[in-house]
Amino acid sequence: MDNVKDALISEYTDKNGKFSHDLMNKDFIQRAHKSDQVSKFVSDGMKVDDIIVFLVINKVNSLLRDTVDNFSDDDALKLIAELDDLCKRSAFKDLKLWLRGRK
Repeated sequence: MDNVKDALISEYTDKNGKFSHDLMNKDFIQRAHKSDQVSKFVSDGMKVDDIIVFLVINKVNSLLRDTVDNFSDDDALKLIAELDDLCKRSAFKDLKLWLRGRK
């Protein structure tokens, strides 16, 4: 699990070498905007937190390709909690607001 968190943090490190939740949210919003599956989830009334879990799992799988086996919803929830602790707030606050605005 640490390698997943490290890879995600590395992916969203700014030019000053610090983790940027802004960069992460911007990327996740772009991914969500392009995703037909996310559009379907929103129109079906899926919970925002469940959509974020879906996006995190897909990002992890895309980032680490086949090096992560069976990254589950529980794994995604643990990763989100760790990112929340790192950010001292909801790591995906902007994404949540964007998703809620689409409902």
